[in-house]
Amino acid sequence: MIAEFGHLALVLAFFLALAQGAAPLIGAEKGWADYMRLGDALAYGQALLIGLSFAALTYCFVVSDFSVLLVVSHSHVDKPLLYKVSGVWGNHEGSMLLWVFILAIFGALIAALGRNLPLPLKARTLAIQGLIGAAFLAFILFTSNPFARWPDGLPLEALQQLAAQHAILLDLSREWIENASRSELQTALAQARDALPAAPSGRDLNPILQDPGLAFHPPFLYLGYVGLSTSFSFAVAALIEGRVDAAWARWVRPWTLAAWMFLTLGIALGSWWAYYELGWGGWWFWDPVENASFMPWLAAAALFHSAIVVEKRGELKSWTILLAIIGFSLSLIGTFIVRSGVLTSVHAFASDPTRGVFVLAILILSVGGALALYGWRAEALASDGTFRPISREGALLLNNLLLGVSCVAVFVGTMAPLVYEAFGATITVGPPFFDLVFGALMTPLILALPIGAMLPWKRGDAEAALRRLAPVLGVAALTLILCWAMLRDVPIGGPIGAALAAWVVLGALYDPLDRAKLGRVPPEETWRRLRNMPRSDWGKTLGHLGLGLTVFGIMLSSALQTEDIRLAKPGEIYQAGGYTFRFKDVEPVRGPNYDARVARVERLENGRVAEVLQPESRAFRTQRGQTTAEVGLSSGLLRDVYVVLGEPKMEDGAVSAWALRTYVKPFVSWIWIGALAMALGGAVSLSDARHRVGAPAGRRRNAPAGAAPSPAE
Repeated sequence: MIAEFGHLALVLAFFLALAQGAAPLIGAEKGWADYMRLGDALAYGQALLIGLSFAALTYCFVVSDFSVLLVVSHSHVDKPLLYKVSGVWGNHEGSMLLWVFILAIFGALIAALGRNLPLPLKARTLAIQGLIGAAFLAFILFTSNPFARWPDGLPLEALQQLAAQHAILLDLSREWIENASRSELQTALAQARDALPAAPSGRDLNPILQDPGLAFHPPFLYLGYVGLSTSFSFAVAALIEGRVDAAWARWVRPWTLAAWMFLTLGIALGSWWAYYELGWGGWWFWDPVENASFMPWLAAAALFHSAIVVEKRGELKSWTILLAIIGFSLSLIGTFIVRSGVLTSVHAFASDPTRGVFVLAILILSVGGALALYGWRAEALASDGTFRPISREGALLLNNLLLGVSCVAVFVGTMAPLVYEAFGATITVGPPFFDLVFGALMTPLILALPIGAMLPWKRGDAEAALRRLAPVLGVAALTLILCWAMLRDVPIGGPIGAALAAWVVLGALYDPLDRAKLGRVPPEETWRRLRNMPRSDWGKTLGHLGLGLTVFGIMLSSALQTEDIRLAKPGEIYQAGGYTFRFKDVEPVRGPNYDARVARVERLENGRVAEVLQPESRAFRTQRGQTTAEVGLSSGLLRDVYVVLGEPKMEDGAVSAWALRTYVKPFVSWIWIGALAMALGGAVSLSDARHRVGAPAGRRRNAPAGAAPSPAE
């Protein structure tokens, strides 16, 4: 009954979403305040019902209710509790339920936190959120029901195969099975369902997803993906009203920043998981699904920077609205890529064309409708001010252009193979293309960051900004010279990357110190100025500093890493990356739902064991029969040592050696330290009272009826 309850909650949520998409919109057009306020209650109700549905599915996984097709297909009785719970979203149907649950949570948050928003804008925003929710709830109910009982939820081919396997038990002939309808097969199998030994313990979650990193990666990523729906809804609501002003930008910015922050954490977790779980020695492969999450991240970064210009100067209104539409559009494109099967990836959930067509229809209707509305209203969004190219506005515009072009480059590289395939040709777009193009676009962006922070609004002086940054420039130049002198045998990208990282990190730290007049006023006055600096400014400092740290990790680890691949015999001593290793032996180990071969690799210092690494090869005791490579990893601030156990070499029926790959990766941990710093910067900025949703209540009371609140100074 729990599964049926969960399904009923989804059906009711679908009807509430339809009502949420209609009633507030009608109320805003007619001026009916009661209809507009109804959006709040409908948003709360939809979130509650989808939450109950999600809880019901989680319960089915935790108690191993194998009468539910999704549970029997993606869980196992011996699986640890963490992976039973993460199995809820480790598949297509469950991940979509998590998707709409997060969407409903954001709708409820708009209702709860938007008390100071103008009622018509809030009503229209909630209506757009409701329409998006209704579309995806329909997608789940009609194509991806997570509560389907087996065999009812099996496709026709699977029903025929299952009936053929148990033809004697069911007293059915092969001819009858081949000619029976879907309903006839379902009836025959349902009558003997309890006696069918199809998967008495469950077929288990995909082994590569049974990892803590992948347990938490999807929720963070979806918080970012779906969080961009709020910016989209605010943008469409503003287009319907025909007004975009500083107050609107002030309301949109925190939602965009929150989505970007969660996307940063989600992408970092996915990268970290790929690094230590897949055993290939890298952390980013420009995989289509990796790119599908990276493109919205770039668009969101451009959007919240652009919203600053709208809020402070009333410029870039049309461009900011377009970015809000594009950001969520890229999230929908990512959903289409993952679930349609048009592109292959280790991260993809589904390859059902029907589902892909449904998502494509949602994409066309939502994005096409938003762009059509944008085209209709674009003329009314003209800016009412001017600024010089060398100014804070100009720097933020350059930031937007470079991020936007980078996003286009990633999109073209990701989709090009699909386009070529449609015309009967093939093309491979791999890391060399992305590294070259993306690196060429990001370098000027990195160079411009510290300079842009020093420029005033409307009109600036680049030469004066560079003079103020002279100490930072000097240290960056010295870093380049020293690294080039010390690292002559490595690619030039290493020294250049170190210099760029120094430029960004020191520039980020120098900005608040310069504003606090360090060295120009007494120390206590400098300290007072630093203490009183807005949190949003500290968030910006942390974000830019984190970017510099990530650049440092990427460039130095790529330039300095070493790799050793060999067939090692037990007891063999070898050298890699300036370290000495001893391959001790391999032992069998039995896990809760897998059998493993665990190697012991010792790192030696002065003939003594300094640390022991234990790479594993796991074979899961399920119908999947898959194996995974668990990396032996020693991680530190200065370097990672990374060992992967491969297949054995057999001679005369016995194991004579083992394939062993050893990597030494200097500074690779700084990639994820930088990502965490960027996310923390977003959180610090969000804690600033100036970036809370809506205007202060006092300003709202003093404003004329129906007027938009003025932005904070």
